Amino acid sequence: MTRLRDRPTADLIVIFLTGVVGTMLVLTGLAALVLELTNDERDTTHLLAFEGEVIKGFTTLIIGYIAGRGVTEKNGGL
Repeated sequence: MTRLRDRPTADLIVIFLTGVVGTMLVLTGLAALVLELTNDERDTTHLLAFEGEVIKGFTTLIIGYIAGRGVTEKNGGL
């Protein structure tokens, strides 16, 4: 098993961004669930829309970063 400090920086970036997306998903999901279960009159659609936008942005960032790492001068890079 490779220790975290022995991993390449690119792997650490992907792990960190994945952790941010997962944490955001859990925390905002729990907040919306608590608001719904307590019959609070607050509208949770804005919270869930914000969650979706953030997750979409970070997911795109992770995929773009990984795809960008695969492009080299040999296989079509600039």
